[in-house]
Amino acid sequence: MPASIEVRERSTVPLSKSDYRALEESDVVLELVGLGVLSLVRSRATPFGVRSGSLVGESVIGSGQRLVVREKVAGSLQALLRWAVPRDFRAAPSPTFVDADSPVLEVFAARFLDLLSRHLQRGRIKEYGRLREQSSRPRGRIDVRRTMQLRSRGIATRVDHHRTVLHADILLNRLLALGLHAVESYVTVAGASAALMTRARSYAALFDDVDVLSLQRESRGAKSGAFESALADPRTVGDISDALSYARALVLNLGAWPLTEDHLVPESYFLNLETLFEDAVRQVAREVALGVEVTRGAQLQRPLFVDRDAVYVADPDIVMSSWTGTAIVADCKYKDLKGLPDHGDVYQLVAHAQAFGSTTGVLIYPGISYAFEPLGTTIGGVTVAWATVRISQLDDDMVLLMKDVVPGA
Repeated sequence: MPASIEVRERSTVPLSKSDYRALEESDVVLELVGLGVLSLVRSRATPFGVRSGSLVGESVIGSGQRLVVREKVAGSLQALLRWAVPRDFRAAPSPTFVDADSPVLEVFAARFLDLLSRHLQRGRIKEYGRLREQSSRPRGRIDVRRTMQLRSRGIATRVDHHRTVLHADILLNRLLALGLHAVESYVTVAGASAALMTRARSYAALFDDVDVLSLQRESRGAKSGAFESALADPRTVGDISDALSYARALVLNLGAWPLTEDHLVPESYFLNLETLFEDAVRQVAREVALGVEVTRGAQLQRPLFVDRDAVYVADPDIVMSSWTGTAIVADCKYKDLKGLPDHGDVYQLVAHAQAFGSTTGVLIYPGISYAFEPLGTTIGGVTVAWATVRISQLDDDMVLLMKDVVPGA
């Protein structure tokens, strides 16, 4: 079997029959198939092969053997990384090599601090717990048995007592504090931006009342289990959930698009460029579209049918509401545009536009240059256009797109 199997995203690589059989019997490969990273292919054109999806990354699948899924456009992963959110990547229970100065880790550190900042502005999560003390001025409930034990040891001036207090020393906050320590360690080792260190230390001061040292002494497995418990906590939603996801990657140092063979870690990350592209376009649209509200369609809960509002909900990637009150919908399609848009893409966009009462819809594809082309107006009165944007110049191209799509933008 070859030392490395390399495949570009959304493409197929032929294999020998023996190599294919070996992959079929690999538990790691089956895990990756279950995660949607790849699929094993048998067809007339490819008797034995492996096909990748839109998840890009690397994993060790056997003794010294690697599976590498590369982006089809070199540099697109690096260009999209700064807009990544936790739903864009998946952890795989298979080892990989990772380098300390992996660009992914720096992005994760910055996003962790951004999310933590937003969480801290609303206040930390706290809970009530029992605080036990021994003092000459008891507060709360006196523990007679423990107080008598103090007397028996000749300590007559102290009383054992406990009281209920609201405190922040809970698992969730301990893990966030652990994430801040991981950022400091990462900056020290990798020589990353000093601004990350400054931010991490300023936030760490807010966690002085949290016992992070006991968690630091735990094994890697115990820390991993602690993160799983915290992420399953019903209070862990929104920014706090995303912050914990990034903290987990930093603390456990999971591999994500490694650069060199520095050291082996027991888990790997695969990043979804399809959702990364969608997230990037939406976030840049928010930044460049002045006076325009940009929202993900699913958040607005618009039904496709009048009498089935809870079953079929319109979910365009982007809904733009201009100052005139007119809604414009857009769908991002991470695929090569060859000629005109696919029928299915157009049908989906038109259905979304009608659900939002919009007369304008646009399909957005990655491309080698910026382009904007009207497709036409449907019988129902929806004007459809398509555009291509450069991933490496997304900010510039989204400015042009907003001018073409949103009147007055």
